[in-house]
Amino acid sequence: MMMAAQQSNNTFLRRTYFSYPGSTNPKVGKLKDITLMELLQTVCEHQKQQIEDVMTKSRAREIVQVRQLFSFFQKKYFEKTSLQAIADVTGHNHATVISSIKHVKALCDSDKKYKTMVGELNSYILLKHKRE
Repeated sequence: MMMAAQQSNNTFLRRTYFSYPGSTNPKVGKLKDITLMELLQTVCEHQKQQIEDVMTKSRAREIVQVRQLFSFFQKKYFEKTSLQAIADVTGHNHATVISSIKHVKALCDSDKKYKTMVGELNSYILLKHKRE
């Protein structure tokens, strides 16, 4: 049963593309069309974590932080994506996504090192997926 759900989830990730032209976020127009899996890969790459680890229910700080950052950037760059769609990628629920986004914003407000790291990750995403 778990295998079927994961296979279905992977199919969703590979087939889900988002276009940016109608977005209200000016930075988004600089990106090429990417899949959810490509965004997750980029976040995992920057944070030096494996995608397989992020997809688990692990509560290890490093893994949770990657999931939180993915949720934050997913909502930032794909504004019209529902919270449940974001949650489906990592196998959690929409409340977890809301909590993750709030947590990243709160940490950015209170921790300069964390805010710098989020800024570097944002630059990394823009650089890696910019339009040609």
